[in-house]
Amino acid sequence: MSADYLMAVKSIGLSKLGGRKPCTLSGAAKHNKREQAHELEEKGRIDPERTRLNYSIAGALDSAGVVAMASQLMANIGTSPEKMRSDYCQAIEIIFSLPANTVIDIKRYFANCFEWCCARFGAENILSADVHLDESTPHCHALIAPINSGRWVGGKPIDRTNTKAMSESFLKQVASVYGLKMTERLTGKRKGDAVATVLGFIENSDRGLLQSSAWVAIRQAIERNPAPFLTAYGIESENKPPAKLKTMAQIFTSAGKGAKRETLHLPKRNPLGIASQLNKLAQANPKGIQNKGEKNQSLSCVGIAPFQNRIAPAYGHQTEGLCVRETELSLAICDPLTGELIQSLHKPTQHQSNL
Repeated sequence: MSADYLMAVKSIGLSKLGGRKPCTLSGAAKHNKREQAHELEEKGRIDPERTRLNYSIAGALDSAGVVAMASQLMANIGTSPEKMRSDYCQAIEIIFSLPANTVIDIKRYFANCFEWCCARFGAENILSADVHLDESTPHCHALIAPINSGRWVGGKPIDRTNTKAMSESFLKQVASVYGLKMTERLTGKRKGDAVATVLGFIENSDRGLLQSSAWVAIRQAIERNPAPFLTAYGIESENKPPAKLKTMAQIFTSAGKGAKRETLHLPKRNPLGIASQLNKLAQANPKGIQNKGEKNQSLSCVGIAPFQNRIAPAYGHQTEGLCVRETELSLAICDPLTGELIQSLHKPTQHQSNL
């Protein structure tokens, strides 16, 4: 049976771009190592009685060791915090989370998550990897030094393009092995309802998260895609199928969103030269076409006059057919009801043409 998983990424630094809440590497490491006493004393998302269940997979044992390790890695590539901008990216953090009611082997799963991080970012760049079991859902925090090819590249490893490739890689190499699937991405009204549900749940049951240094980034993640948070908190969402999309033909023939126009009182019209197959007898023939000429009906405005031999032409030559345009027909030689010709058409004589 498949279940959903969550993988979130963020940059650690003092940048306020995009509404980010500044966070130092030291502050993030202190949270991950549970060194902030107020987090344990306040009644929030952390359960102090379960903190002893937390464990570290790799990296420094305390926050000071994490900062020292990052400084050493910067020195190894010939740089230092003093040479960087004040709001530089101090580290990137990846959070791997499972649903509260998961039945898979948590320890093994997070070990595989760590191995995936080592393969993608380099084991030497992993500052710490800590598993938390004292909150509402089991999850792992991985702090990583953003070094690539001997350069400090900041948040580039988690830009839009790389994050998409990273998500696909993790799904294929780790999540799918456990039968996990990426959470459904909600849209429209369903997404808005889900965002409100998650924020309401946090407000009522997990208020400690509101005081977190990462709350701004977490809220933005909720607003982008609330589905993983519904799963993480064990909240059931209405499983309504998305609205069926209209075809291109339906879009172009739609009456639109305005008031519907009543057209039932108007007579049905057929295109010029096309008679209804269901009610041929009740419809008038197009101009210039008699009943016997239905098989020869045309979409053109040119009519076809049938064989006429009631009156011989003046120049003594009978004509089997003659093409004329509607603009050349006189009302005097056409039946006003049926459009049939009541006089024979003939070419004028030399004498007539000079009149």
